[in-house]
Amino acid sequence: MVGNDLSVKPILIVECGSWKKTFFLDRNIHSLGRNSTNTIFCHHRIVSRIHAHLIRLQYQNMLNPQEKNSVFWIVDGDFLGNRSTNGIYVNGRKCTCALLSPGDIIFLGGMDVKAKYDLFNPKDKSFYSGSNRKNDDSFSLENLANAKGYDPYILSEISDERLEFFEIVSQGIILANLDDNKIIRANSSYCSLSGYTPAEITSIKLTEIELLEREIFAYNNLVLKKHPVAGYRESFHIGKNKKPFPVVVKSVPVNYNGKICVLMSVEDVSQVRKLEEVLKYQVCHDSPTNLPNKNLLEKQFAWLSGFNSVSSNKIAVIRIKINNWLKIANEIEDGEKGVYDKTIQTWITVLKESLSSLDCLSRYSEDEYIILKEEVRNKEEVENIIQKLLKRIETPIVVDNKTIIFSVNMGISIYPDDGKTLPELLKNAGKALDFSYNYSGNSYIYYQEILNEHKYRQKVNSFVISAIERNNLQLRYTPIVNAKTGNLHGFTTQLGIETETEFISEIEVLKAIREVNSDAKVLKWCLKEVIRDYQSWQGINSGGGWDLRVNIKVLLSTLFNPHTVSLINDLLSEEENYLPIELDLVCQPLSWGKKEIETKGSFLKNLPLDVCLWDMAFGETFQAMLDVLRVKRIKIPPSLVESMQLDPHAKITVSGIIKLANSLGLEVIAEGVNNPTQREILLSLGCEKMQGDVFYTPLLSCEVGSFCRQNFAKLISS
Repeated sequence: MVGNDLSVKPILIVECGSWKKTFFLDRNIHSLGRNSTNTIFCHHRIVSRIHAHLIRLQYQNMLNPQEKNSVFWIVDGDFLGNRSTNGIYVNGRKCTCALLSPGDIIFLGGMDVKAKYDLFNPKDKSFYSGSNRKNDDSFSLENLANAKGYDPYILSEISDERLEFFEIVSQGIILANLDDNKIIRANSSYCSLSGYTPAEITSIKLTEIELLEREIFAYNNLVLKKHPVAGYRESFHIGKNKKPFPVVVKSVPVNYNGKICVLMSVEDVSQVRKLEEVLKYQVCHDSPTNLPNKNLLEKQFAWLSGFNSVSSNKIAVIRIKINNWLKIANEIEDGEKGVYDKTIQTWITVLKESLSSLDCLSRYSEDEYIILKEEVRNKEEVENIIQKLLKRIETPIVVDNKTIIFSVNMGISIYPDDGKTLPELLKNAGKALDFSYNYSGNSYIYYQEILNEHKYRQKVNSFVISAIERNNLQLRYTPIVNAKTGNLHGFTTQLGIETETEFISEIEVLKAIREVNSDAKVLKWCLKEVIRDYQSWQGINSGGGWDLRVNIKVLLSTLFNPHTVSLINDLLSEEENYLPIELDLVCQPLSWGKKEIETKGSFLKNLPLDVCLWDMAFGETFQAMLDVLRVKRIKIPPSLVESMQLDPHAKITVSGIIKLANSLGLEVIAEGVNNPTQREILLSLGCEKMQGDVFYTPLLSCEVGSFCRQNFAKLISS
């Protein structure tokens, strides 16, 4: 009960795990639940969409207008009588509704979500439930039952003649008996509002036209009988067509024929409520997609982190970016009107098909979406969502005869391992998202993997610096063979560092060398080693001369340095004889587009060596590479060779590379072929030249001569 002291504020303190928030009950109706438009948003799996609602009944003493009181009732379910799934418990007792007193404890569906009703005095910052302050409980059920009441003759007397006056009033007016709730009379405005005729309306009761709990009806009638007060409440009435509509009800007790009756004015507020709902929805939703926006995302995370901090489960934040969305959107908008909206909604459907009903999906920007996965117990639960989505977008989406192929990249951060706040988790998921582009489209990576990668890169960089200083780099040679004939077609160098515990791969070494700004120096060393080894192998085939090609891996970023190209030219110009050396150009991660390659790479036309594109990105970038370089071959990288064995999408990609190379007159070599199944798949797709452990393991320089002598019968010129 809130009494005359208007500074006292009714509040509801809601808790879920470590999350806690105080809501001031400054409205006449409050809804609690998982729906985003609820005035008290409760995002928890045991809470229904509209789990409960609070109704304030306000009273003003008709004899002393300065004396005002109000009470709050809590009701299970929504305003239309639909109950929650798991119910409400007030002070440990399950109920459908309850009159609240300061200090009452409410559980929504279970023990996880708890609320406390109280009165707060801002003047001394005190709570009624925790003080000796005496609350005005004259409107409690017990005191109302024991109250003596009052003489009806102190009330305004309503005659039948005065009731005729209400026919000209625009608001609905109802006169009803407080004892049995039977309607005595209603004016034409209310009949028009409800759809009943005057004869029909007098044959029903108040309880049949207002969606209010019977206990609250009985309480309100008891107040009006025992106290000369005017009442005010917001509620729902139901018309003859059984459709509910929101109303504001003002009621006063009157003396009608010597009895205490109630005279009610009923105002339809449907338009106001609709506008309120629209505004509340727009505040927390993205208009094109109807998905939660950043505001609602923050609220959802606050609830999830509060509960999961106690349950010791984790939350996955998955940040999804649609690749080339601007290009897709422009192409769609150039078509028929409405295709853009249909495409957006189809994309949202694709995302939702990968999620459970408890997962939260929101739009973060024009081309980015966020998924919150709660109660994560293991990595497989996150992987399940990601793999479902990647599998789904393998199939192009068709909207109004337009075929759209979606490609996405994802970054994942985990609460609380990667951050305790949503901004921190989104930032780290963004870092992971950016890092995923080091691989390809439809890739994803966890933030923890970046940290591990960073630590690993530091370790590799340390090893590389030490190896360069101690001249401890190793160069090995992997044979390239024709898988169909067994003939030898050359070698690919493999630059590596062997530590006490592991052999660091060539790509990792190349990246590390670039990071420590030693790539030009090491490339020069590799070229000198190959030239020296090549010269030592001369004459192996009985004077016929050594003419097998040797490929050396180099990063595209290394060649984009004009000094590197000059270094290669100077080094090769010192040799009198032709050297069949070729560069395997590692293009991933590729951060340049067509224009950058054409401008920055114009001097590459002076490169005196043929080029083999390794792990190449296709499209306009690929065409630019063909224009500025002497491209002779394309290599299928080990990662793609490994993936194609189990992934049909990867197999299609490999097939496309082979067909493209054939159409351009380029040779194709598959690298990292490590088992017979991979070899047979590649042969079936039309790729014959391969290298990998299924044929031969990498050789030291001193082993190449004896290897070639043993295989001389199959030695051919490339």
